[in-house]
Amino acid sequence: MCMHTHGYQTAIDAPPDAVWAALSDFGGRRWKPKVVGARPASDQTRGVGAAQLIDHLILKQFTVRAAAWEEDERLTYTFEGLPPQIAAMANTWSVSPAETGSHVVVHQELELDLGPAIEHAAFFVHTAAAEELVESIGGLKCHVETGDDVTSDFLQVAATELRERYTSTVKPA
Repeated sequence: MCMHTHGYQTAIDAPPDAVWAALSDFGGRRWKPKVVGARPASDQTRGVGAAQLIDHLILKQFTVRAAAWEEDERLTYTFEGLPPQIAAMANTWSVSPAETGSHVVVHQELELDLGPAIEHAAFFVHTAAAEELVESIGGLKCHVETGDDVTSDFLQVAATELRERYTSTVKPA
């Protein structure tokens, strides 16, 4: 097993409650570029235990479940139903007021179980997870600032300028 952690931060030109509203929407994920569908996985859509079924461009389908929920400030969710090589994964998002809007930080903990024969593949899995995290925080920024849904088109060549604009402010946390 090997553990990887990484994090990113950015400023979003919107008040923290607007960022939190998008981040904590367990009925949809209109800011995640590789999410092609999302819906509540239970009647609970807020607080610890809230779950969402995600249809993903690459990973197909999995569930995210809120493991920690500090209203308007911090949300940690874990992933269920990922490929067995991903032993555990959790994302923690923090939102705080900033001079001109909000400061957003995301940290990811990723535990891989690739076996000794393919342990070198950990680098590629870790890199892909880090890239998706940058796309997620950039997508959140784009969605909150513009109101636009951020779809897989966000990743296409035609959207390169838009993608660069919203991920260029993302910095390691």
